[in-house]
Amino acid sequence: MVDALVEVNFGVVMDDEKGHREYFCDISDKYMDMTLFVFDLNRYHIDYQQAKEKIEAFKMKKASEKKSDLHT
Repeated sequence: MVDALVEVNFGVVMDDEKGHREYFCDISDKYMDMTLFVFDLNRYHIDYQQAKEKIEAFKMKKASEKKSDLHT
């Protein structure tokens, strides 16, 4: 909460190859986008590194979309 505004952000928790949990925070602020993204990740049998790359790409795409929305 900042200046009486609540900001909601969604992230992903994954286990790496050694079973350690890794948290990927602030991926998106849109619940449906995250739901569809996680569903998509779970559909495929990809390894940890591939999933990590997809998460980073998705996060960058969402940040870019948010930035372009601000300039519109």
